[in-house]
Amino acid sequence: METTPILITLQIALLTTGILFVVALPLCYWLSLSRGWLVLAIELVITLPLLLPPTVLGFYLLVFFGEGTLIGALLRSINIQPLFSWWGILFASVLYNIPFMMLPIISGFRAIPQGIHEAARMCGKSPTLVLWRVLLPMVRSNILVAIVMTMMHTIGEFGVIMMVGGNIPGETRVISIALYDEVQALNYEQAHWYAGLLLVVSMIALVFVFRLQQDRFSRSLVYKRSSTLSQES
Repeated sequence: METTPILITLQIALLTTGILFVVALPLCYWLSLSRGWLVLAIELVITLPLLLPPTVLGFYLLVFFGEGTLIGALLRSINIQPLFSWWGILFASVLYNIPFMMLPIISGFRAIPQGIHEAARMCGKSPTLVLWRVLLPMVRSNILVAIVMTMMHTIGEFGVIMMVGGNIPGETRVISIALYDEVQALNYEQAHWYAGLLLVVSMIALVFVFRLQQDRFSRSLVYKRSSTLSQES
C-alpha cells in the first residue's frame, strides 16, 4: 500500500480542521448571540455545503479560479496554483467542511441557558473572559464532535477533491482517490487496504462521538436534576 496518499490526506485533514476551528469559534459565538436577517443569511450559506453536491462546488471553484479570472491571476502571481494543486484541494476542503465544524458549535452555544450569560455580565467579566473561562468548557463536547466530524469528512472526501485537484500522484492523490484507482484497475488487494483503513478510522471516530453524546446527555440530566432539587428546597 502506497503511503503518500495517506500522508497527503492527513495533512489536508489536520490543516482543514485547524483553519476552520480558528475561524469558526469566534464566528459561532457571535452567531449564537445575534439575531436578524444577516445571521439567517450567514447560516444558510454555512449549511449549503451539506445539501450541495460536491461536484457542483468543485465546478464553481474551477470557474472562480480559472485562467481568465482576477482572483486566479492574483494567486498565480504569488506562485499559488489554486487548481490541480495541493493548495487547491486544501481550499476546497475548507469550504466544503464549514458546516461540519460550525453547526455543532453554534448548537452548543445556543443550548447554554441565558441566565449564565446574564450572571457573567453582572459579575463585570469581559466577553472574552466569559467565553474562555465559562462558555467554552460548557460546549467542550460540541467542539470535540465538530473537530472529529470535520476530520473524518475531510479524510473521506472524493468528489470535490477530484474536481479541483484531479489525480496527481504525490500532490493531490488522497486516500479516497487512491482507492478509486485501485478498484478501477481491479486491484482489489490494494483496494482492501485503503478501504479497511478508512473503515477502521471511521468506526473509531464514531465510537468517540457516541461516547461524547452520551456524556453530554448524562451531564444534562444531572444538571436538570440538581436544578429541580434546589428549587424544591
